[in-house]
Amino acid sequence: MTARRYTPFCLFMIFAIPVPLFLTACGGNGGGGASTATPTITSVTVGCSPASISTNQTSACTPTVNGTGSFNSSVTWSVSPTSMGTVSSAGVFTPTGAGTATVTATSTQDSTKSGNSTVTVTIAVAITSVSVSCNPTSIKTNQTSACTATVNGTGSFSSAVTWSISPSSIGSVSSTGIFTPATTGTATITATSAQRKRQCACRRHTRRGLRYTRHPRSNQCAWGAIRFGMLD
Repeated sequence: MTARRYTPFCLFMIFAIPVPLFLTACGGNGGGGASTATPTITSVTVGCSPASISTNQTSACTPTVNGTGSFNSSVTWSVSPTSMGTVSSAGVFTPTGAGTATVTATSTQDSTKSGNSTVTVTIAVAITSVSVSCNPTSIKTNQTSACTATVNGTGSFSSAVTWSISPSSIGSVSSTGIFTPATTGTATITATSAQRKRQCACRRHTRRGLRYTRHPRSNQCAWGAIRFGMLD
């Protein structure tokens, strides 16, 4: 074995500096440079707000990516089941049906790391139409006509309506839809949804005496029919 020979400088330094530094300075077996940590994703979590929405609303989902080193915090989004809706690249969930959706964020750096959050979706409450029918459709001034409102909608909507008549001088209509004439002419009976301002009205004709004429459009109360309209 060949003996290591040290210079006078190194013999001096052995008493002045720690051994590891001495070996490095004098050609000994020193260690390498500092190591760099490998970027690693440790977890992904997701929070969606609000967590309960209706079908005409959206929910904003936010990912939180944890890791070590200079990791990439970007994610890709998905929703399950796919029939429940879509989620944008910004994490905005838009429902297409009612039920429970699971919104998932998956790390783009490590696809084995993901997190999710559930969003409950209920059918939006909305009034789609209001129709009115009155019976009989033509009356004398000493008679009444019973009017019925049919309210259609989605979700847990209210079928309650309020009644009105135009012109008001021709008669009155009760809270139960009973029209009582005060004079002859044509009355417009209107039912308005108590939940949303949608109206449907039908014309009713009154005539004093034993003989009376039925109004030609008195049976009509449908979309596009006379005296029928929508108000937002």
